[in-house]
Order: sequence, then C-alpha cells, then structure tokens
Amino acid sequence: EGHAYRLCVLARPASVSPAATAEDTRFLATRCIFVVVPKCSKCMAPADTLHSVAATYGSTWLSMWSVNPELTNTTVSNPATDEVWNSPADLAYPLVPLGVPIRTGVPYTLRAQDSVYSVGQRFGMALSGLMSLNPDVVQDNQDLPMGGKTVCVLPTASKYYQCPVPPPDHTAHGLCSVSC
Repeated sequence: EGHAYRLCVLARPASVSPAATAEDTRFLATRCIFVVVPKCSKCMAPADTLHSVAATYGSTWLSMWSVNPELTNTTVSNPATDEVWNSPADLAYPLVPLGVPIRTGVPYTLRAQDSVYSVGQRFGMALSGLMSLNPDVVQDNQDLPMGGKTVCVLPTASKYYQCPVPPPDHTAHGLCSVSC
C-alpha cells in the first residue's frame, strides 16, 4: 500500500514466432505501465470478507466497517448459528461487492513528536497491525520520529466504548468555596 510500481513486459507481434525473435530482436518491444496502490485502500477479492481483511491487520470487522460507512447491505444472518451482538463469533457482516475498493483505515499525518508506536497506542492498534497497514514503514525505524509522514491507521472501536470518567468537581457539592 502506498507504493507505485513499474511493470514492464517484453512483447512481440503474434505473427512473429518466438524462434524468429531469438535471432532478430527488432520485432521485440518493451511496454511498461505504472500501477499506483493507494494507501489505506484494498479491492475486495472473491474470498474476502470484512472479517478476513480486518484480521490481516489485527483488527475486527466492526473497526473495518466503521471506516467504510457507505457499506449498508449485510449478509443474511441465521439466528440458530449466528451470534450477532458484536461478539467474536459474529457472522453477520456487511456485504462488499467483488472488486469494490474499501478503506483499510484512514490516513494520519505523523506530527514531529509522534512515533509509529505512539500512534498505534493512541488509536488502539497493535504495532503488528499498524506495520501490516504500512509496509513502507521500515521495522527498524518504527520508534523514530517521522514528522510529516502519512501512515494508515485503523482505530479500534472498542477503545472508545466508554467515556472517560470526569475528575470530581468539588465545587458542585459545595466542598470548596473557590475553584479547586
């Protein structure tokens, strides 16, 4: 992800035999194309589900779905076999048509003080999942500051299930006459 590739082939006209080109290379031509693989994106293959794609990055289908809100159709669930309340065995996944690109995360531009490790912690991601989403980040320099570099993050939905507990407000109970 996040790479550009140059693919080249050596071509000959179909009317010219391979034996003829072995002796006379004037019929051969090199043809190249550039393929850009965008960061934070994947085209769904025949065997892919949100669950299988998310598992590749150490995440859950729910986190993958949260960065793809346009996915609204779901698989047919079977109440006899499916556990459908966000459990690990949940089998009711949004349907994604074959070949349609989905987001595998969201782009995040690292600040000067960020490291890949600190960003993983902030978004509730295991370092291995973050590295899987960002193969262009070299394993050896994952803890070095990389301000300005864009990485792909897949925030973990479970990290945000509960609101933080606010600090006690002593003035609300009349325990302090001034702000504590």
